[in-house]
Amino acid sequence: MLDWLADTLLGRSLHLRYDEIQARQPLYCLGTLHFNDTSYSLNVIGAADRAVRWQGCLVSVEADGLHVYPRTRKMDLHVHFRRDSLRWFGRPEKYQPGRNTIWLHFESGGLWHLLRLRAQRHPMQQFVRAMKQIATPEQVKAYRRRRPYVHYGPAPAQTATQDIHGVWSVAAPLALYLTPCALVELEGDQVRRALPLEQVQQIEVMRRADDPAAGGVVRFRFMHSAEPENIAYTLPDYIPFGAALAEAAKRSLEDPPLFYGKKKDEEDED
Repeated sequence: MLDWLADTLLGRSLHLRYDEIQARQPLYCLGTLHFNDTSYSLNVIGAADRAVRWQGCLVSVEADGLHVYPRTRKMDLHVHFRRDSLRWFGRPEKYQPGRNTIWLHFESGGLWHLLRLRAQRHPMQQFVRAMKQIATPEQVKAYRRRRPYVHYGPAPAQTATQDIHGVWSVAAPLALYLTPCALVELEGDQVRRALPLEQVQQIEVMRRADDPAAGGVVRFRFMHSAEPENIAYTLPDYIPFGAALAEAAKRSLEDPPLFYGKKKDEEDED
């Protein structure tokens, strides 16, 4: 079977691409030459909804970021996420026998990307160890926090301001995408801004007294480096969104659990 694969266009292309990756001396290469044991799906948040499509791939973790090579006949497609575009990564479930999944968020080219990878347990463990070498200390700390990780949306919303009489004025529609690291404002598929959750405080949820049929308001104080900013959104589903935002903001400040008797690299082996 391996000789047959080596003689095919895919086999030759895989070998060439794999050799090219190894020549760059990556921190780790996820995926093998002969078996389709690693796959990925990639979505741009806010783009037109499409069914999640999984495809075989090679993935290399390198000093300049993450390289994804879809498994095609010519292996001529390439997606590169620079290391400074990484926003968060985490495994939604504990390690288990067989294939395991990890989610990675990247902000690149004005878009918010969600990359999902599937691989066998041992390669996934090696991949995570390599990712820790290019991630920031804050991202490694976030990886080790307790599950479940909070994701919500994209949810339709509008930014809102309130006058002295309690009447709300709303701006143009946008969408809110809540991740474990940030609240992302989207205009279509374009990132308007991403608000780090550790700077979100004093979250309030309320029905609009001036227009009860219009849903409600989620309001909070954003403590960025300049001057604190009061931010409010109107949403149809303001109660579940407000609850998810409060939970995600609280988790962003938590320290990871400690497992006594284990080395630091072993603490997230679950």
